[in-house]
Parts: sequence; structure tokens; C-alpha cells
Amino acid sequence: MKKIADGDRVIEADFVEAGLDAKEEYLAYEFWTESYLGKFAGAVSLDVPAHEPRVVALRPDLGRPQFLGTNRHILGGVRVVENLAWNADAKTLTGTQEASVGTTHAPFAFHLAFFVPDGYAFDDVAFQTESDIDVTNESTSETPVDGGSVLDVYFELEDTDGPDMGGLFGEMTWTLSFE
Repeated sequence: MKKIADGDRVIEADFVEAGLDAKEEYLAYEFWTESYLGKFAGAVSLDVPAHEPRVVALRPDLGRPQFLGTNRHILGGVRVVENLAWNADAKTLTGTQEASVGTTHAPFAFHLAFFVPDGYAFDDVAFQTESDIDVTNESTSETPVDGGSVLDVYFELEDTDGPDMGGLFGEMTWTLSFE
């Protein structure tokens, strides 16, 4: 068994070894730091400080606004964000996700990240929830990056009729509009 050095290191993932197309460009988003790493083809390489994990989600560059990742699941949204749909005519990106509500003892704020390529401008975000769930503390921010920007959407969910002990939370839908 090979031991990992106890210090900062560079980790590289070869796309062919990972079963990806080496000629395609992929957008890389890191879960633990909640940060966009950029576009990569062939391989992705990153500096990793000692004693810190990294989990990178790679998404094919679709040339339009697209989902990058969330803080809700270590696998970048797997089994949390579902049914992503792009409407080219309306320039909207819609997603359905679980509507988990935090508690006073364990509050939770959602963070969704999206890549917005040059040629598109974010306009608005709308939420649809079940009747007993309210979206609170909603905010957005955009950070310019090479080839576009990263749009961050933050919000919390509040259960207006109290927790359903032992029950599962339903779903919610968000729609991002672009110009």
C-alpha cells in the first residue's frame, strides 16, 4: 500500500482513465470549497492542502447556462437535484430538488452554483414549493470567470406548519431566467 505524503500535494485525474471523452471540455466544481475550478480538457489538476479532502464534479460544457453543483450532497447534487431542463426559446433553466428543511438546532442554507457563459445574462430566479414550505433568505451573486460567470444562488426553506416527525420532505422547483 502506497502512503500519501503528509503535506500539500497536486492531484490529477485523467479523463480517459475516468471514462470521459478527452476531447470534450468539462466544467469543474469542487464540493468542499464550493468553488468553480474552470474548464478542462484531457485532465484536471488541482493543488490540495494537507489534511483536506477534495471532490470535483465534472460537467460537459453545454455552451449555455448550466448547473455546476450544490452544497447539499458530496456527489454534486446526485439524488438531490433532478429533472434539469433547459428551455432554449424561453432561456430558462429549471430544476427539481428535495425540499429539506433545517431546524433551530441544525439550520441549513442551500447553495446552488451555475455556469453562465458569455452571451447570456442572469435575470431572475423563481421558486415553487409545496404549500407548507416557504423560501427565505434568498440571495444571488455572480463572479466573472474565463468565458462567462458563476452564478451562486442561496436560500433557506422554512416549514410553516411544523416538522412532520419521521416524514420525508417533498420537492421544490426553481427556475432561472436569462437574457
